[in-house]
Amino acid sequence: GNWMAEGCGKCWKVTGTSPFTSKTTTLVLKGADFCPPENPPCSDGKVHFDIAAPGFDNVRYSLSNTCEETYEESMWEAFFSCSGWMIDSLDPNEKCNCDLFADP
Repeated sequence: GNWMAEGCGKCWKVTGTSPFTSKTTTLVLKGADFCPPENPPCSDGKVHFDIAAPGFDNVRYSLSNTCEETYEESMWEAFFSCSGWMIDSLDPNEKCNCDLFADP
């Protein structure tokens, strides 16, 4: 549901551990929007935290990806180049082509 309403603008400490190296990384993120209740991961009061990073948005699950509307077609491949990374295969060397990302 609308669990982010109170969290918008607040900072969140997120810690994850790699299943491959056992290395732990902590990030501090700022809530910028909410998960709409029509999005299945957010329905029925489920807690959900979605981190949007260019290239990693999986359009099979995203209800608000606007890359195709916002950016020229030549950039689309990079925006979706890693969308199946660690989803379609658990091999971290598969399903992500970092060569498609250009330095700003």
